Amino acid sequence: MRDRAHLLWRAVLALALAVAFYGLALAAVAALLAAPVLVARASWGLAFKVALFCVVGAFLILKAIAPRRDRFEPPGPRLAPATQPRLFAEIRQIAEATGQAPPSEVYLVADVNAFVGHRGGLMGVGSRRVMGIGLPLLQVLTVAELRAVLAHEFGHFDGGDVGLGPWIYGTRSALLRTIEDLHDHSTLLAIPFVWYANAFFRVTHAVSRHQETKADQLAARVAGPGPTAWGLRVIHDAELPFAAYWHGAVGPLLAAGFAPPLASGFETFLKAPWLDDARKHAEEAAPPSPYDTHPSLPARLAALGPGAPSAARDVGPGALSLLDGVPTLEARLAVFAAGKGEGRVPADESALRLAAEPVPLAPIRWEEVGTRVWLPDWDRTARKNRRLLKGVTPAGLPGFEWETLGRRIVAGDPEGEPLEAADAVVGIALAVVLARAGFAVESVPGVGPGLLGLGERVEPFAVRERLAGGPDAAAAWVSFCERAGIAQADLGAIGEPGGASS
Repeated sequence: MRDRAHLLWRAVLALALAVAFYGLALAAVAALLAAPVLVARASWGLAFKVALFCVVGAFLILKAIAPRRDRFEPPGPRLAPATQPRLFAEIRQIAEATGQAPPSEVYLVADVNAFVGHRGGLMGVGSRRVMGIGLPLLQVLTVAELRAVLAHEFGHFDGGDVGLGPWIYGTRSALLRTIEDLHDHSTLLAIPFVWYANAFFRVTHAVSRHQETKADQLAARVAGPGPTAWGLRVIHDAELPFAAYWHGAVGPLLAAGFAPPLASGFETFLKAPWLDDARKHAEEAAPPSPYDTHPSLPARLAALGPGAPSAARDVGPGALSLLDGVPTLEARLAVFAAGKGEGRVPADESALRLAAEPVPLAPIRWEEVGTRVWLPDWDRTARKNRRLLKGVTPAGLPGFEWETLGRRIVAGDPEGEPLEAADAVVGIALAVVLARAGFAVESVPGVGPGLLGLGERVEPFAVRERLAGGPDAAAAWVSFCERAGIAQADLGAIGEPGGASS
């Protein structure tokens, strides 16, 4: 009874906020249209200028608040029950346990996340249920933890959150369009809407946080508090690494036309030694805010009950085992993320099976990335920058003026970091020289590129830091360069006849 009362309160609040916004917008339109009439009584000349200003402002508001149809863009390749029977069996089982109908469409997405929603229609009318499940989410969770995540998502249907979503989302979108359009026309006219937007976001995001807590509690009842708590922890710990992995390691390869094995690369990336410090820094830099849509992790764990936060993890089968044909799915997801295809998702399952065949990206193993992607790119960049390094040799780097080079590189860029720019330019040229000397290029997800040879791994972009160790470090570097046969190679002669890369 209490949950139904809370759902009714949320529905009334959402409608009240939407009505209040549209009331504010229409009142502003009425005031703008009335202003020229009032001014005309004093001066017809002034009235014309005021009328032009007000009519444009009224038009912009009306255009911004006009409802839009939800044009659904698939968030990833669509999955089919016929080709993924185990995953869909889990989805149907949790849907039944929560008393909900399963989604009509399920998509694989590149995110450590799952979501449900109504897509299509107008303000939720004429829409259909869809679900998105992240490939990296399946990779980091156990099957038991995935069940908790699915139950959480169905909890949004159970609590009516998804039904209220279109109203809140529609109002939010109209607010942002109104502020953006009016800001270009008149900052003064935008002020009331900025004020309302701040209040609207604070209230609706507080409601969203409560919705997340209720969905967590339903997940704990269906899948158990232990798997629910561990699912929340694992997702929280994987979000930052995946963002760094996707943008730093995968994105450049997709842009270059290559499709790497996504799951194995992320598994390697998760072992990067710097991740713990990065997570701590991110948490310190982002304290809780009244505009957060989700409660903090400690708050979510505490809401599950006294035993949930301390529950031991039941390490069962990984959720990725529920997928068939993972390499093909990885390729489809890479193609989708690169914008190369699958923008129009076939409606029938036979077409879905056919859609898995063509892959307009070249497959590549992570061991090949250094040689096939980075080295050609470094070579091209080194040729462009060779005038900056004319006469500079690897053995001369201990006494090199890094700051001077960096200032030349970032000249005219107030946000440029001279030393970082110098590290990049010297590192690229040095990497090319080492590769030409027979060193192997190694590129491991989560670790900076290195070159292997003579029993050691050289990180070309960290040479300045390496030389900061004093005279002994400088002497060791010169000795290494001599053994590698690159001591007197001209870093500015790459690409020239007889130069370092010939």
